[in-house]
Amino acid sequence: MKPSGPDSSAKKAVQTKPVVERRTTLGVKPKGTKTVSAAAAGAAGAIKKRVSTTISQARLNALSQPKKRG
Repeated sequence: MKPSGPDSSAKKAVQTKPVVERRTTLGVKPKGTKTVSAAAAGAAGAIKKRVSTTISQARLNALSQPKKRG
């Protein structure tokens, strides 16, 4: 016997919707989409831009130490 058409298509739509929502969290956006948070992040990134390229002595010492693994 065939299952009723509307019920089976409704179930498929419900199952595929979370997959589409999950894909948007991967950071890949369709072309032409703009979000407010991305614009705000760009503005914040411009403000946080570093002017100086010198490294402090403490940071230089930390980088010279062997990396701790495990």
